[in-house]
Amino acid sequence: MNISISKVASVHIKTGIFWSDILLESSGGTDPMTSHGHRKADALRIKELIQAAQATLPTAAPAGD
Repeated sequence: MNISISKVASVHIKTGIFWSDILLESSGGTDPMTSHGHRKADALRIKELIQAAQATLPTAAPAGD
């Protein structure tokens, strides 16, 4: 399953005793995508990378301009 970086609405990390899961929610309202079995540091880094990539996306012009 793939999701465009521009369609990621939120990134959540669920940390257990040994492993962390990453939950990606899309802005399209589809079922969230979950990736299991990451080290906590890796999960946090993935979240940071997604947020950094989203920050570089161009923003839409306001309607009516």
